[in-house]
Amino acid sequence: MSLSTQPYKGTRDFYPEDMRTRKWMLAKWRKVVESFGYEEYDGPILEPLELYTAKTSDEIVNDQSFNFEDRGGRRVVMRPEMTPTVSRMVAGKRQELGYPLRLYSIPNCFRYERQQRGRLREFWQLNVDLFGVEGIEADVENIKIADALLKEFGATKDQYEIKINSRSALPKLLEEKGVQKDLIQDFIRAFDKIGKPAFDKYITELDEGTKKQFLEIVDSIKGDEILSTESGQRLSKVRKFLVELGFLPETIEVR
Repeated sequence: MSLSTQPYKGTRDFYPEDMRTRKWMLAKWRKVVESFGYEEYDGPILEPLELYTAKTSDEIVNDQSFNFEDRGGRRVVMRPEMTPTVSRMVAGKRQELGYPLRLYSIPNCFRYERQQRGRLREFWQLNVDLFGVEGIEADVENIKIADALLKEFGATKDQYEIKINSRSALPKLLEEKGVQKDLIQDFIRAFDKIGKPAFDKYITELDEGTKKQFLEIVDSIKGDEILSTESGQRLSKVRKFLVELGFLPETIEVR
């Protein structure tokens, strides 16, 4: 039997020319986030499955993760994201760490999902985590980092725009507009997918009545409704900071 020379489905080989590009890109990530005072950490690729069932969505755990039973009978998962790991690590040394705590990582992660152009099942991503800051300063700092990253790669202001939103403002608004409580999370997931390739597929999986209600609500929600909620008021403060810093224009379309 001849062995295939192809890598496992959803992964890729990195020959020297590919590694040069990868190292160049990751070096720029590190340069920017370290200029904001962040320090690099890492964790294991394998984690106990229960860590993810407790800390992340059922969709990721059940449908998008590589998970299996090891030889010791333990259920483990190949990390599909880094948030549960960094949460575990910070909780483990919470009394020893200094705050505010700025951490970043560039892990390779694994998601068992349908491959798309430019998105494989194994991927690298930049994670930036700020602990011990309760105000809007953390939101503003994250946006400043994203802006600095784009500029580091040579992007100019006319090539991108900064948009801000408040996911936490949606539940109350949706309830006020008559969405049943057991459908609110489905609607929020649909909002998250707007503008993404997965949106059309997700919408077609909703029943006709729910789909019709969702599309009507998308058209009806106005910016002032979002800004009038408690979460929206926080969003308004973030926007004010960003306007003062020159990251957003004085007038902005809010949807």
